[in-house]
Amino acid sequence: MAFRPRKATGSPGAFIPGRLRHALRENSVIRFLLAHLLTLGIVMIICASGFHSALDIVRQDILESSGFAMEQAVDAVTNRLVTLRIIGLQVINTDSIRELGSSSPQDSNYAFLAQRAVKDYTEYLLYHEEALDQSSFLYFQNLDRVLYRGSVYRPGVFRQYLDSWNIDDAQWQTLSTCTDPYPRFWGNESGDLYYIFPCTLPFQGQYLGALYFRIGHDEIRQQFSFLEEYKDYTLLVCDENGQLVYSEDRLGLTETTPVSHWLEKAEARQEGSNLIWTVKADERLGLWMVLVLPEQEAMRKLTALSVQTLGLTLLAGILGCLISLYFSLRSGRPVNAMARALRRTEEGLSADLDHIGDAVRRLLEDNKNLQLQKEQAKPALRKAFFHDLLKSDFVSRSEMEYMAGRAGLSLTGGTYCAAVMRLHPQIDIDAIDGQTVEEARILQQAVSAEIDARCAREVWSYKRSTLITLYIFDIKNQEPLLQILRDVVEWLHRNYQVEACWGVSTPCTDLMDFWKNSEEASAALRENDGSDPVVVYSCARKVDDLYYLPYIVEDRLVQGLRSGDGAAVETVLGLLQQENFVRRNLGRIQFQRFSRRIVEILAARMEVAAEESPELTELNRLAFAFHGDCEPYFEALNSLCHALCEDTARQKSARRSENVRAIEGYIQTHYRDPNLCLAMVSAEFGLSEGYLSSIFKKETGINFAEYLEQLRVKAARVLLEDGTKVTDVSRMVGYNSIQSFRRAFKRVMGVSPSEYRR
Repeated sequence: MAFRPRKATGSPGAFIPGRLRHALRENSVIRFLLAHLLTLGIVMIICASGFHSALDIVRQDILESSGFAMEQAVDAVTNRLVTLRIIGLQVINTDSIRELGSSSPQDSNYAFLAQRAVKDYTEYLLYHEEALDQSSFLYFQNLDRVLYRGSVYRPGVFRQYLDSWNIDDAQWQTLSTCTDPYPRFWGNESGDLYYIFPCTLPFQGQYLGALYFRIGHDEIRQQFSFLEEYKDYTLLVCDENGQLVYSEDRLGLTETTPVSHWLEKAEARQEGSNLIWTVKADERLGLWMVLVLPEQEAMRKLTALSVQTLGLTLLAGILGCLISLYFSLRSGRPVNAMARALRRTEEGLSADLDHIGDAVRRLLEDNKNLQLQKEQAKPALRKAFFHDLLKSDFVSRSEMEYMAGRAGLSLTGGTYCAAVMRLHPQIDIDAIDGQTVEEARILQQAVSAEIDARCAREVWSYKRSTLITLYIFDIKNQEPLLQILRDVVEWLHRNYQVEACWGVSTPCTDLMDFWKNSEEASAALRENDGSDPVVVYSCARKVDDLYYLPYIVEDRLVQGLRSGDGAAVETVLGLLQQENFVRRNLGRIQFQRFSRRIVEILAARMEVAAEESPELTELNRLAFAFHGDCEPYFEALNSLCHALCEDTARQKSARRSENVRAIEGYIQTHYRDPNLCLAMVSAEFGLSEGYLSSIFKKETGINFAEYLEQLRVKAARVLLEDGTKVTDVSRMVGYNSIQSFRRAFKRVMGVSPSEYRR
């Protein structure tokens, strides 16, 4: 008899064995068990997804926090080394030090020279308590003597200190005979770092000796104290020539990898299982600092938390399954029994959950501490920002916004006021003696301390000259500030019998224009005749002397024209018109002199002779025809300057477009190279990564990575249509792995490579 297969029914249960279908229909225990397991599975999947997302967030936060801690440590070391550099340069350029280095022990005045040099050297070192060095000494080559701790030693006697610092005879011979004319760093096997400043005679170049600042291993480690929580790491400090001057290589990387490998560029990156932070210190120091952490070391807390979370999640799942199975088999109505069992195990599960909560809280507390360190660093960053602002070191708004952002500041939204103080207004500043210089230094410190005590908000200052100091005040209202300055003048006179006067600017609401307020304060100070110790720019008397065009205003005008910043140029021209024709009443001769200087600046910018330019000729004509109305002249001047700025902007845009076209050509030629990246292209074209990324997106509308990805996928489409294997296509278009290629292809095309070929 022939076998006849049974026809399949169309119901979903046709594929389930008959006995199981019967059990599902008749047995409430099995139905409950399956329903419970399904619910438990869904809950476990949701919990696992949530834990995975949370751990990713914590991982990124740990990486950012570690990078920030590294940057803070480098900034702290850099600031203190720069302080040492300033002191070192001052010491080696001191006349008494040079005279002693040029003398001989047989000279009749040798004892006097040595005493004076020791005195000057000791005084300089009294004022750098915040510097890193534990000790410093001066070696004079001609004398073969060492100046240390207020005495002059013979090398044999000084040997005891060298032994305590683990410097042997060969190392000392190398140090004392090196005549390198530039400051340099040197490290010994004990981990100490030496900052060395050669002392030479000016114009002659004769080498006299060197000043040595010794920075102990413990002092450096103190700045990198955040590394104490890590067991294995590598910390390297290299000079600008790539020479290793300090290292803590617990990973043994320098034995297998050349130091130059770490100094390719300043960035944070990952190589294999190692996280690497490379930071370049201040240009004046020429130092590179490198930190290498194994990822498992940096993430050990996260790893422990992940293991605990996974283990407890699995335990909870297994326990839930066992409880469900047991009570499902025991009773068809297991809900009450399960509730009783859960109550019995509630204490144990709560303890496990509390354990997870404690681990999470500890991890969050660690990151809060790093955030607290970040906040604690902001006062130092604010001090550095305002110091550069007072020195007028900022040019572009983007630079100022970046530095202000690091310090937690905004260029707008606050109100600031510039004020300039002059001590001894009756003294000719060109005729002051040494005693007056020393007194002025002490008085300026006393005044700054008194102002800080009287002002509720922060105050920053910058010493412009021996007698003149520029201040910037964070204010709400100018009137209380003026009263404080008058009180300070009275306090100075009452306690020290010293006169002082102030020039105060109008309030400033945009720190980008602070240079203008600084000049206003200086102008008010110049016009202070002593009748009122505090003169505000807006209330200062009008003057009718020489035209107004100081160097700082001229420099801002040139910078604005060079950068094509029309708004900055308009600000400068408005100030010139205000000063020359509102606060002054220039006559025809002075106005023509003013115009002549303006024409010279514009002619230099335009690279033409004044008589060859119709626009400049028109300016000269308007100045010659001046009869009290300056509006036509400044309208023509504004129009010409705006035209120059627009021309500069067009040229910059053309250069930017040309650069981007060249970059596109380079990418199209080298996109098959798997190492092609933003850093590689920026190095090829000599541009910073940030600038290249910015101009590329501005010109093409997409960022560098998207452009490269689309180019590679476009080439891959052609190869796939020709029948090339997916694995071969991945390699041919520049991907290191087939997984990366598939993800990129699906991101661009919406389908996988295999689906696209089908």
